[in-house]
Amino acid sequence: MRRAALHIITGGKDSGKTARIRALYGEAAGGDGYACPKVFVDGAHAGYDALDLRTGATVPLARSKNALPPGWDECRARGGYSFSGRGLVFLDSILEGLTARSCARVFVDEIGSLDLERAEFRVLIAGVLESCEELHASVRKNRVAEFVELFGISEYSLTDLDATEAGDGRG
Repeated sequence: MRRAALHIITGGKDSGKTARIRALYGEAAGGDGYACPKVFVDGAHAGYDALDLRTGATVPLARSKNALPPGWDECRARGGYSFSGRGLVFLDSILEGLTARSCARVFVDEIGSLDLERAEFRVLIAGVLESCEELHASVRKNRVAEFVELFGISEYSLTDLDATEAGDGRG
């Protein structure tokens, strides 16, 4: 079984994880995946969209519970956010496509507790790890250990955007 070279990007809130994923994606051709950029309404942070890096398509993913747009299709809630069923299906379809295309360089943004709890996500990420050569994943800082343990990952590079230096992680 082939296993992708894993590069984990982590950091605290507003540390630049999504910006780093998007910058790495833009550095060289041949990449694919998704990012979860913030959405602002009237200058206030309102939630996140799911962005297909290859096509540029976006779908609303999460919105603040106190500012849900009309017709919002909540399927899960976490903290102060409501997650769209359509948004999660969109992310799952991107991951399915990555596995089917055996993309060389894959970028996955904002892996958190909701993702790690979803059986669909776990199966799809396992497929990506087996089919791609290189996976760049931004993982919430408090979920890095859970992520590497869940997928039996023993070697990976770790870039902590809150720290001054990047290093190697050993699970």
